[in-house]
Parts: sequence; structure tokens; C-alpha cells
Amino acid sequence: MTKIKVDTPSINEIASNIAANTQSISKPSIAKDSDSTIGGARKAEDVIDELNTLVADVQQAGNALAAALHNAAAAFEATDDATGR
Repeated sequence: MTKIKVDTPSINEIASNIAANTQSISKPSIAKDSDSTIGGARKAEDVIDELNTLVADVQQAGNALAAALHNAAAAFEATDDATGR
């Protein structure tokens, strides 16, 4: 049986890219004006705070995914080492 090696990024490379890309998400740069409302109902400050929270949540999720992928890669490598592959 012939083995074919496919050149694909490793799990660690994918995880590193996810971590880097989620950290590059920047917070919105909307000027805060306490007298402003959006749709006559919500202050811009409240919307900005919600957006900042959302950005932080996305960054945290990206970091968690990257960590899980790094752990999976380590587990695969340990399995390969144990089985001699």
C-alpha cells in the first residue's frame, strides 16, 4: 500500500491562525455622545458597550478554540509517539 502525504496546515498552525485573527478584531471606534440615541431609544454608549462585550466574547471563543486545537494536536502527537507512527 502506498501512502500519500498531503501538505495541509497542522492543527497547531490552524489554532495559531485562529488565535491571531480573533485578537486582531478591534473594538468599534464610534464617538461616545451621552445625548445621542439610536432609533430614539438607545444611547450610543449602550450600543458601544454591547459591541465591546461582543468583541471580547468573540476573542475569548477564538482563544478557547485555539487552545482546544492545540490540546487535540498534542493528544494526536502523543498517540502517534505511543504507537510508533
